[in-house]
Amino acid sequence: MSCANPKCDTRRRKLRPLVISLVPRNQNNDLSSSTDPTSSSNSSGEESRREQITRMFTTHPSLVAHFEPPIFSPGVPSRELRNRLKCLEHANRAGLIPEVEWEAICRAVSEQTSHDSVDASKAVPGGSQEQEDKATEGKQERKHKTIDPFRYLATTSKIQPNVHVTTDTTSTNKNENKSSKKNRWLEYQTTSLVPISPQRQGSDEDRSLPYSMEFWRKAKTLNRDRSVLACTLAHLMAMKTLVGEGESDTPDDDCRFDFILEDNVRAF
Repeated sequence: MSCANPKCDTRRRKLRPLVISLVPRNQNNDLSSSTDPTSSSNSSGEESRREQITRMFTTHPSLVAHFEPPIFSPGVPSRELRNRLKCLEHANRAGLIPEVEWEAICRAVSEQTSHDSVDASKAVPGGSQEQEDKATEGKQERKHKTIDPFRYLATTSKIQPNVHVTTDTTSTNKNENKSSKKNRWLEYQTTSLVPISPQRQGSDEDRSLPYSMEFWRKAKTLNRDRSVLACTLAHLMAMKTLVGEGESDTPDDDCRFDFILEDNVRAF
């Protein structure tokens, strides 16, 4: 199919686009999507969006003459960044988490989830009512159990308060009250168990923590800017794919791309 532009030079190589788009939920490994009643409708909408973009690049005469069929890079839903494990997973895929820290995180999560799977396998179906009640209670506890991914990254210990900076109990000065509160905050100290890169920047408190812990402490305080962080992570993952270091929907590891687009490209 030739281009409608008479001045167009079709002898050049076709460009390969990399489009950032959310992965349909039915293709994710997220267990929560199976219990979400809106997952089917959202999944069909995300799938139709990809189909529209693919159809646009493969049927429009001006696009077919200059572009290869698009390849999709996964986007990052801002809602998933509220979850600590999901947030760290997306940050690792974007290349922000050091390898030694990610190995420690995977080890901690694997150990804590493996205990739950062993306990669940002990429940025998068709047993007594008491066994079934205990199995149900254990299932509820596992559902609301908090997994600590930083178990092998840092330790938090309580330190002795400084007696030389204690405030007078008879004083009513507001500044002294604030100083007393600050002293209570400093009663705990976090010590890193993994080496800290000397190239780290920031305050002394930030550089004393593993980067993944610093990233999560700051990411969880975001509100409306969480969508900006999600977009940034999605673009970082797409940039890794652009240079041949990331993941995409193409099985060809030698595939290279020429530019990055977002899935709102259909608007033009």
